[in-house]
Amino acid sequence: MSYLSRISIKSKLLIMLLGVSLTSVLIIGFLSLRTAERALEESIRSQLTSIRSIKSDQIITYFDGISNFTASLGNNIGVVNDVADFTFAYQEGAEQSLTEEEHQVLTEYYLDEYLPLLAENMAETPLPVLYRPRTPAASYFQYHYIANNPYPFDQKSEMITAEGDVTTYKRIHEANHAGYRALRDKFGFDDLYLIDIDSGVIVYSISKAPDFGTSLYTGPYRNSGLGQLAAQIRNNPEQGVLQAVDYRPYPPALNAPTGFFAMPLYRDNEAIGILAVQVPLGPIDDVMTSGGNWEEVGLGSTGEAYLCLLYT
Repeated sequence: MSYLSRISIKSKLLIMLLGVSLTSVLIIGFLSLRTAERALEESIRSQLTSIRSIKSDQIITYFDGISNFTASLGNNIGVVNDVADFTFAYQEGAEQSLTEEEHQVLTEYYLDEYLPLLAENMAETPLPVLYRPRTPAASYFQYHYIANNPYPFDQKSEMITAEGDVTTYKRIHEANHAGYRALRDKFGFDDLYLIDIDSGVIVYSISKAPDFGTSLYTGPYRNSGLGQLAAQIRNNPEQGVLQAVDYRPYPPALNAPTGFFAMPLYRDNEAIGILAVQVPLGPIDDVMTSGGNWEEVGLGSTGEAYLCLLYT
């Protein structure tokens, strides 16, 4: 006789009821867990969507601020006069020549300072011949405002007066540099350029990076984002129209991803220059990462889920 046949009907009923009860508990528990999971997923998705919207608005506001600032400066008669003054004074540099010792100082700047820093962010070793200034004027001004500048690479803008500069450029630079530097510090862009529209020469920049004094049409950085943007404006200098180029590696910024806004500068209905503003990636990174405080805004330890949601 089997074991089950010896169990009373009452016991069998109890076992059946217990089995049904356990099954019901398991089913209800599973359904409750799935409901809770879905509610949590929906809550997280709603939170991430909200954060995405906030981040998007912050980035749009940042770009709107920089573009509006650039457009405002581009219509400022003072800036228009400055590009004319700097261009005229820059041309005096073509009449100057560097001594052998000064040429050596400029060479050492490229070999010992700029190119080693640039090489850290490149797959191949940069060749000096590809980056050196190619005209006497560019060499003259790079020597006085960059190579002979006592400040380190990322602080060249601290120097207002180049004592050895014998051209009128020195006086114009002294009169304007501090004001442009204050604008940079206030509005948070990396650099500002005044460019002669005919030659493409950067006749003024705040940061005094190695693009200063070079031609964006024929010089070392003609194929860069800024070079292409300048050429685009030269070919179609529509008055009052602001143009931009997306982020890409820019050698004078040590190959950091860099974007630019630019527009033509007009005087008496004639385009005489280009105003360009270098837009850093840092503020965008700060917005995207909440300043690196992923966990404080509920995005875990890396924020990876948020980035996937943002870009898909």
